[in-house]
Amino acid sequence: MDQESNEILEWRQDDNDIEILKGIDELKKLLPKNLASKVYQKFVDQIDKSFNAPVGIKELDIKKLESEDCFNIYKGLSTLRKLLLQNPDDDKLNKIIQADKNLVPKIIKLVESSEMQLIKYESVYTLLILINNQYFQKQIINNNGIKVLLDQLKSPHLQISTQACTALGNLALDYQNSIIIQKNGAVELILNILQQLKEPRHIELFCWSLNNIMLISTTDIQKDTIDKAFITLCNLINKHDDELTLLGCFKIFQQSLHFTKENYKILIQSQAIDNLLKLALSQNKKISKASFDLISGLLQSNIELLDQNLSKKCLNLMNKLLHHQQKAIDKESVYFSILSFCNGNENQQIMLCKNNTMITQIIKFVKDNKSDEAREIISILALFSQTKNLEIIQSLIKEGIVQVLIQGLQIDDEDEKEELIKALQNILKIYKQISKQKLLNKKQIEAIKKLPNNKSKTIKSLLKQLFLLLE
Repeated sequence: MDQESNEILEWRQDDNDIEILKGIDELKKLLPKNLASKVYQKFVDQIDKSFNAPVGIKELDIKKLESEDCFNIYKGLSTLRKLLLQNPDDDKLNKIIQADKNLVPKIIKLVESSEMQLIKYESVYTLLILINNQYFQKQIINNNGIKVLLDQLKSPHLQISTQACTALGNLALDYQNSIIIQKNGAVELILNILQQLKEPRHIELFCWSLNNIMLISTTDIQKDTIDKAFITLCNLINKHDDELTLLGCFKIFQQSLHFTKENYKILIQSQAIDNLLKLALSQNKKISKASFDLISGLLQSNIELLDQNLSKKCLNLMNKLLHHQQKAIDKESVYFSILSFCNGNENQQIMLCKNNTMITQIIKFVKDNKSDEAREIISILALFSQTKNLEIIQSLIKEGIVQVLIQGLQIDDEDEKEELIKALQNILKIYKQISKQKLLNKKQIEAIKKLPNNKSKTIKSLLKQLFLLLE
């Protein structure tokens, strides 16, 4: 397992002890209600010790796992679990546990057969820790461990299903394991649980596990299940505003689930997009950036899905972001999101031009920069300037598009240069229809005439046509 995976596992173990399980009180709930008071207290004391007191290796007795006495089994398991957490790299401990070739089968049997939920919990927790060791991970897989953990994922006790979910999430970091976990319905199970969870820490952990399970590949997951994943995550975004839940959902969108046109429709129909528009202005940089990225992805790939109202909301957001002090989103990214409207329908294009302050900022950026981003923006504006819509052309002329296009002609790329000349031709043709004045001044005309000789016949022909329009 790579270093990142180890770090994830260690973080999860600490998190389970304190945040998710809420300590000893949660474990007491897993004890049978009909226990004699003295027996009950023995268990409580052992629970307390297993979490709060250091354990010596001499206290380890693996044979207790085969005992017929529930307390001895629990004491053996909790001591083993404590030692594994306390001294994960202890050579002596590793030799002792690896010497017992049946350790994993014993623990798995306890998960399957024990009637005491506390023992099930401790058994699953111990398996979770052993997964971090390649030797034991193979044994867990070879002894039907994945199916056993999937069964415990269905447990009505959240303490147990949480541990099972964490274990599956760690196992899924291996490709073959993730495929087996997927084929046995883990994605559907976790989605069902996510719909019922309320605590942010629980939601975040189940999202983390779900992401790991789908991370390597989603090819073998049914389309209906993928759609359900999008719907579930969108609903979580609508219901929760805490960082853990939101970032848990965003991470899945960023790493595992890839948006298609149909999935973007889910984002819109679920109204999660409305929440994302608000979250993009969050003071939390991670939430702001992740929300913006989702909106930007929608704009740049499927802007036609937006109606007039939603288009207006998106443009308003971009306008706010240009004046927002939040440094998580760079202005160049905002520019490209705004320019997505150049590829929208005519109403969206006109809407963009009416928001002339944004066009003004973009054109100013292009004039002041010679970066690759500026060059790409010029190419987008060149294509946009080939529209036949008079209102759009008038707006672009007013904002200084001609100077930008002439500036762009200094590039060497012939394909880009062709589009720039076509854009100038189009603007001149339309301008001649509405004004008798000359659009270009002498300096601009000279700049075009001084362009280097092009070998391209197409460009020579286009320039010839352009000069005729300038006469």
